Amino acid sequence: MAAKLPIASVKYTLDAVTWTSIKSPIYADDMEVINLSTTLNVKIRTDSADATTERTLFSMGTIPYSSNGRRRERFEPDQAVLYAQSVSGSPDILVTFQ
Repeated sequence: MAAKLPIASVKYTLDAVTWTSIKSPIYADDMEVINLSTTLNVKIRTDSADATTERTLFSMGTIPYSSNGRRRERFEPDQAVLYAQSVSGSPDILVTFQ
């Protein structure tokens, strides 16, 4: 029987003013961000102060990310992994760590 990997999902409600810190709640190799809004887009950055790291997560869009692909290290508990902000309104995102 295969070992079960720990998994944790965290739901965040964003606003258009604050960069919300997305932190890993567990040791994890992979992360997925899902924009749960059907109409609102979300901005994602790896550095809240650096606009060159910004990408847009469109409504109902998904961004997968693997720590092993680039850094060869795991996400650690309470480590800020990304920063997210709404383009407008208050959309929810679901972030799953595994």
